[in-house]
Amino acid sequence: MIIELLAPDTIQQKLEERLQLLKQTQKEVEKETRRLPEGSLRISQKEKHIEYYATSEADNPGTYIPKGKMKLAAQLAQRTYYLRIIKLLEKEIRTLEAYFEETENGKAISNFYNNLCPPRRKLIKPITLLDEQFIEEWQKVEWTGHPFSEDAPQLFTTKGERVRSKSEVQIADSLNRFRIPYRYEYPLRLKNGINIYPDFYCLNVRTRQELYWEHFGMMDNPEYAKNAVQKLQQYNSIQIIPGKNLIITMETTTSPLNVKYIEQQIKSYLT
Repeated sequence: MIIELLAPDTIQQKLEERLQLLKQTQKEVEKETRRLPEGSLRISQKEKHIEYYATSEADNPGTYIPKGKMKLAAQLAQRTYYLRIIKLLEKEIRTLEAYFEETENGKAISNFYNNLCPPRRKLIKPITLLDEQFIEEWQKVEWTGHPFSEDAPQLFTTKGERVRSKSEVQIADSLNRFRIPYRYEYPLRLKNGINIYPDFYCLNVRTRQELYWEHFGMMDNPEYAKNAVQKLQQYNSIQIIPGKNLIITMETTTSPLNVKYIEQQIKSYLT
């Protein structure tokens, strides 16, 4: 389901980090260049024989560099490389600085909508929604989860949603604390037409990425662990990959799930 035409800018921070790294690198390269001998390197190849010459504007074709002074050849080659790199660094720096200026630090599109008067904003659906608008649209979806058996324990989250285990209560309550929208046991259709029911289908509001969260709660049970591996294979068959769009948590009797670990996963993937 397409909710908005253009997702929010998620590269701004990386571009800012790139710009700072470029400027830092430029300073280091310029410093290293000043330490190298003046001039440049000319290489002459005659059949299989290669000769190296130190050249300058006033000295062409240059002075022959014997084999015993190949360090000089390397220094001149490095200096020529650095001089060219400095120009490329300056070019990329200018490009990024121009981008930041022209796009208002990547916020020109959202700023244009936000600066409209409220009555006009109410009449418009922007190409990039406000986070609150996107969440509202995302949560409008209705679905039927996997039914509970009659003997299933009565476990509920703080917002009154029924789940299947105490660990799922912990996960759901943690998601709610971080205000992460999710759908519990939202059906996922496999290639063979069978539906499976991932524990949580979560939304990273900042990036608009949707991720599945599967918790495996009895990994010290051999039969349960076998089924867990099969389920992961099912995910893999439809390009749902751990670390990419699938969050996995596990526990055993002696190593139970804890809130701190849950929150680490939320901060890593969903904020």
